[in-house]
Amino acid sequence: MNENEAADMYMRRLRCSNCYLTEYTNKPCKECESYDNQSCLDSPIDIMSIHSLHFISLLVDRCETTRELAYIAAGPLEDILSSISENDLDCALQKSEKMRRALEGVWASNGTEKRAMLDRLLLKYGLNYGHL
Repeated sequence: MNENEAADMYMRRLRCSNCYLTEYTNKPCKECESYDNQSCLDSPIDIMSIHSLHFISLLVDRCETTRELAYIAAGPLEDILSSISENDLDCALQKSEKMRRALEGVWASNGTEKRAMLDRLLLKYGLNYGHL
C-alpha cells in the first residue's frame, strides 16, 4: 500500500468511525446524512475495518462520553476479543487509558478463553470486570 492509499484508508476509517458513533447518538451522519450508517459502511474495506483493532482504537479515542465508550465496549471491542491476540490487545491497552476503561465494559462468559484473556488483562491493569 502506498502513502496515498494509506492516507485514503485512514480518512475512510475516520469517516466510518464518525458515522458509527453518530448512529449511537441517533443523529444523521455528517458524511452520508444517514441515520443507519449503512452508506458509510457499504464498502467491503469499511465493513472489515469494524473488526480491526486499529479501527476500534480509533472509535474508542473518539468517544466523548462513558455511554459512547460502553457502546463500543459492548459491541465491536467485545466481538473482536475472540479473533485477536492477547499481545496485540495489550499493546493497545498500554497506549490508551480510554481503551483500558472500555475493557471494563466487555462481557464474556465464565470458563471461556475469551474470559480468561479478559481477566488476565483486567488484573494486569488493575481494572474491574463490568465496571464501566
